[in-house]
Amino acid sequence: MYKLLIVDDEKHIADGLYRTFSSISDISLEVYRTYSAPDALELFTRYRMDILITDIDMPVTNGLDLVSEIKKRWPDCRTIILSGYSEFDYAQTALSYHCDYYILKSQGDEPLIDAVTECIRRLEQASREKSWTRQLESELQRVRPMLQQTFLNNLLKSPSVPAPEAARCMEDARELGLSLYEEKPFFLVGCRLDRPPIGGGPTELPSSLIEIHIIFQNCLTQRAICTPIFSDEPQYLLWLIQSTTDEPDASFYAFINGSAENFYYCMRNREISLSLLLDPSPFSFGQFSAYGRKMLFLLKYRMGKNEEMVLSNTDFYTEAAAAPDYERLLQQLQQLEFCLARENADSFLGLLENLLRPSVPYGSEQQAFLLNNLKTLFLNTLYKTGRQNDFLKDFRTMSIFYEPCEKDASSLSENLYRVGCWLIETQDEERSRRYNRTLHTIHTYIREHLDEEITLTTLAEQVYLNPVYLSHIYKQLTGQKLGTYITGQRIERAKELLAEPELKINEIGYRVGYESSPHFSRTFKKVVGITPAEYRKKYFVSGLQE
Repeated sequence: MYKLLIVDDEKHIADGLYRTFSSISDISLEVYRTYSAPDALELFTRYRMDILITDIDMPVTNGLDLVSEIKKRWPDCRTIILSGYSEFDYAQTALSYHCDYYILKSQGDEPLIDAVTECIRRLEQASREKSWTRQLESELQRVRPMLQQTFLNNLLKSPSVPAPEAARCMEDARELGLSLYEEKPFFLVGCRLDRPPIGGGPTELPSSLIEIHIIFQNCLTQRAICTPIFSDEPQYLLWLIQSTTDEPDASFYAFINGSAENFYYCMRNREISLSLLLDPSPFSFGQFSAYGRKMLFLLKYRMGKNEEMVLSNTDFYTEAAAAPDYERLLQQLQQLEFCLARENADSFLGLLENLLRPSVPYGSEQQAFLLNNLKTLFLNTLYKTGRQNDFLKDFRTMSIFYEPCEKDASSLSENLYRVGCWLIETQDEERSRRYNRTLHTIHTYIREHLDEEITLTTLAEQVYLNPVYLSHIYKQLTGQKLGTYITGQRIERAKELLAEPELKINEIGYRVGYESSPHFSRTFKKVVGITPAEYRKKYFVSGLQE
């Protein structure tokens, strides 16, 4: 129930309006009245009022000043000015105070009742919008951590970005609720969960990492912002760390190192086996991807699998002068996977050819690393896309997935290139088949329902696509709009029916989906160039009068 307050220093007007609105049964109102603005303000301190009807010309405080004061206290209150004056200045002031209506007393009760009814409708709409907003904010709050992690992981996989783009990325990060300082350097800490908790399974690893993050964050006290990045592999976790003070970088890194030691021993006491890796070099936000990929690479490939409960520095693993360039290879493999997933054939084949050139030393550990990772990538793609049976048909004699790299690296490289070409080519074929099935389903439905209303939403439901996407992809595939195709099919069917002399033209229009005969005739003439009657007379029944 909404509360309505009527304010007028003329008692008989206030009482009359009070009786009028109290007697209206189809409007749910709790009606109040006062005879002065100060009394009205006193009521507003005790109750929430939803709608205010006030006179303008009152002693002590006039109606416009009353509205101004109430808008400060209750901005959602709907206000109606009731005035005996039609002066423009009054109406203009009322508009500047965002009053809903300015009604003259001489107009009677009906406009006032209509205005109150409309105010109630606006209040209900505002209430629904607030409810939707709260629901949306609640949903956004629920998915915000997932959006943050998606953003950070995408950033981790992208190349390093120049300063202007890095600034835009920083703005995106803030919009997602990530607390980051653009002007302060970052430090990176990497974590590898060496063994799952006793009795735990793979599905429990993410929750274990969340627990680990909370404990690590607490170890940093109040001197740092600690942003976690959960990688695609739940065994690994990175932390972006920034100082909340103005201390020098060397001093802050010493603090991180000390906090990591405390965390390390805390994990040991909890019998959680993990390895920590600290990078001593500060970096900018635009360099995060390079530093992050390096950290993940070291955690995965340089830090020994049997080194449990390790607290180490990245310099320890990068000092060897002639170490193979695994990080560069890993980055190229990630780009290759990205191009394959996006079906970017030219970039994929160019990268694959470049990777398989004999620039990597034959028989080296680096070559084995490359070829084995390519085998893993291709095998995962086959199973993700469900094309393993097709692969077996085309490559029944190929043994790349169990043939050792050392046996014949040259032959293996050639076979891998063949498989890569096959994967990207069959992606195009599968996409074509999928789109052809979509077009066939849509066209069949249209032909079978020409006598009905055919909407984009209805068609989208037949092929499980979003209507906007369906419209876009149809135009892309056929070169014409869906509406053009539907109209063309209706007209072609109408031409067939015009050959049947017993059918009237308006009946034919109805059979091909036109409720209005004039609409059918106009559309037919626009497409064919002549009216349906002229078409029938010209091609079928000479001299027939409709």
